[in-house]
Amino acid sequence: MMHLLASLSGRLASNDIPSEVIPIVAIVFTFVWLIIKTLVSPFVTAKANKNAAKAGGNATPSGDEALLIRQMQQTLTKMEERVEALETILLEQSRSQKL
Repeated sequence: MMHLLASLSGRLASNDIPSEVIPIVAIVFTFVWLIIKTLVSPFVTAKANKNAAKAGGNATPSGDEALLIRQMQQTLTKMEERVEALETILLEQSRSQKL
């Protein structure tokens, strides 16, 4: 394990990182950020609606919550398709560079 860490730190210090790694890491972080944003958004909206209801406002009907869940699922499906397309593009580029 220590040998692996030493090897990685040596590669980072010498800027010997393969060019395919940076876009892949960027895609992974973007995908994780979008998932977190998509999953947290309905909960934040629901919390705001509960606070508004306590303050005397109208509470959100359960139909709105179902709509939020459907929108979240559609957004996650679209993100998954986009990430798969980006992965395909990166793999094709790395294959063409190796040839």
